[in-house]
Amino acid sequence: SFRLFLACEITPLLPSSLLRLSDVVYVEESTGIKANMTKFFKTNIPNARFEKPPVERSRLYVLLAWLNAIILERLRYVPMGWTKRYEFNEADSVCALDVIDLWVDNISAGKAHIDPKDLPWQALRTLLSQSLYGGRVDNSYDQAALDSFIVSVFNANSYEASAPLAIDYSYGNASTLLTWPDGFKREAVEQWIDSLPDN
Repeated sequence: SFRLFLACEITPLLPSSLLRLSDVVYVEESTGIKANMTKFFKTNIPNARFEKPPVERSRLYVLLAWLNAIILERLRYVPMGWTKRYEFNEADSVCALDVIDLWVDNISAGKAHIDPKDLPWQALRTLLSQSLYGGRVDNSYDQAALDSFIVSVFNANSYEASAPLAIDYSYGNASTLLTWPDGFKREAVEQWIDSLPDN
């Protein structure tokens, strides 16, 4: 005369006998860049972390959230997005946040502002490409795609006002589809994420 409610992720380790005896309710996470970025900010970056000086740190968090969302979203399109399904997970983004904090703290030395050109871009790109996300990639095509994403996102140009984020090169013309948020405050970033299209 009791009921047991069990919440878990789907895994092959779940006993099939337990599943046969249970009423199973499956809730699928929202997909898409917007959903991934929203989840990233809500679960990984509390306000105290986001507002920690220097203010340029917050833009690095947005860059990482975008990169993480692109990497995860491309998993939906295997074998076109990636040649195979890689086990990218939450730990990758958490480790990347810690690496960003470590490098920014070393460069800023407690200052409220730093010049984005002074950030260790090559070190951040190498760590993301070779260790954090790239540590799982074992295909040269996938590695080249990952490197391309990282280089296009993690650079000082991403700090410029209305810097292009997505560009449409169709029909020989280059037109900007999406730009980075203008502000460094959390409210501005969250409004920008909310303004993204759902698809």
